Amino acid sequence: MNMYEICLLHARSDRALRAKIAGLLDASKITMMEWLLLGVVAGGPSKGMTMSEIAQSLHVTLPQVTALVNKLLPLKLVKQKSASNDRRSRLVSLTSKGELVLEENKKLLDTARGEIFAGASEDEIKVYIKLLGDLSVIA
Repeated sequence: MNMYEICLLHARSDRALRAKIAGLLDASKITMMEWLLLGVVAGGPSKGMTMSEIAQSLHVTLPQVTALVNKLLPLKLVKQKSASNDRRSRLVSLTSKGELVLEENKKLLDTARGEIFAGASEDEIKVYIKLLGDLSVIA
């Protein structure tokens, strides 16, 4: 398989996976990027994460994170406060409603994970995840 075919296959699988996840998240009225942001913040420090830390974790720009947070604030899925050491810096953390949305979607998405990888062994899944990690840092 040449590089063109590999890139084409990757693009197709990425679109299919995104479409599957987006469809499952529709009931919660959040996008995949908003869900990813909630997950990153949930896994961060209990005091919250700065917008820059979130941007770095998601590999997106600061304006993108700002737009995502600004959409999640009125939904009461996240809250923000000024950092004690730098009043200009805002810390974003999950609300109890945000935690609930993550938990509800976790069950749904874990089921989807099982369906998506039904034909693969645990070893194959581990190799796939390792390859995704390796691909995410090439530049």
